[in-house]
Amino acid sequence: MPYTLYFWNQPAGFSLSHPHVAQELQFGNELEGLIDLPVREIIDRLKEEFPGAVEKAGVLTAKADGGSLDASWSWQFVKLDCHELPDETRLRLCEIMQEFFAPAYDPQLNLRHPSP
Repeated sequence: MPYTLYFWNQPAGFSLSHPHVAQELQFGNELEGLIDLPVREIIDRLKEEFPGAVEKAGVLTAKADGGSLDASWSWQFVKLDCHELPDETRLRLCEIMQEFFAPAYDPQLNLRHPSP
């Protein structure tokens, strides 16, 4: 079962709950007020971190540290499904996304990491 992380950029004072935001984004709905992400730059950055990554039709797949990850996205978010990735690799993914002002939301823990 994958360990899923969501990343988005929201302005100060954004009022929707994190679980609601993740659910709406997962359903493919755009949310008014979220800040668009530089998706092409993010995907290029992930490819730089994971040189063997393969991008096909809106999904980036990479093998890393004995596991794998699948990234999917829209202009408002990036979703990472991590399969047997060590905590250190998931933390590195969170750090990469922080470079784009998109802190992680962990639905397994219902926890959104603070903005940089």
